[in-house]
Amino acid sequence: MKRKKGFSLIEILIAAALLSGLVSAAFFSFSTLQRTMSSGRETYDFFRKTTILSRRLDLLISQASPYKQKAKDRHFDGSSDSLSFTTLRGDGIYGPPRYVTLEQRSDGVYLESNELAWLVDKPPTATKKEVKLEQVKSLEISYSEGKEDSWKDSWDALKKKALPKLVKLQLEMRNDSGLVVPLTVMVRTRLDRDPSIP
Repeated sequence: MKRKKGFSLIEILIAAALLSGLVSAAFFSFSTLQRTMSSGRETYDFFRKTTILSRRLDLLISQASPYKQKAKDRHFDGSSDSLSFTTLRGDGIYGPPRYVTLEQRSDGVYLESNELAWLVDKPPTATKKEVKLEQVKSLEISYSEGKEDSWKDSWDALKKKALPKLVKLQLEMRNDSGLVVPLTVMVRTRLDRDPSIP
């Protein structure tokens, strides 16, 4: 009897098993790569937002005004969980001065900004902007006259007749996947004293 050329059933089954093993390994590698890329994108986005927030806080606080304001209680006033001040300029370079409050509340950390609050005692609420800093879970603020080892838990510019030279913000940042990052922002105020006050 003449033997036909071709593959036997066992050879085809072995080839199919090897091929399915290779396909499943490739699929597992691809899904792992997708998860890693998604996690990397999430982490990058979290750190990008953290950097933007720290720069924004630095810009706002460094623009704090040492001048006595027309409106009552609109001077630089800080405690360990809140800070209120009037800026010299709006958002750094452009915009009108504004009254800013950074505050730890029971449900999170909030940044409030009001363009007219530095002029009048009861500003219209339409000019007020309040933002909950979603990724910030806790806030601790301390103040210094410029010496690194002399940090205080509160600061009242009316009593001290000056702004602190340094403001230290200690934030606990947390993203949706539970990554916790402690962040310390050190801010040097640009003008710490009202030149008209001796």
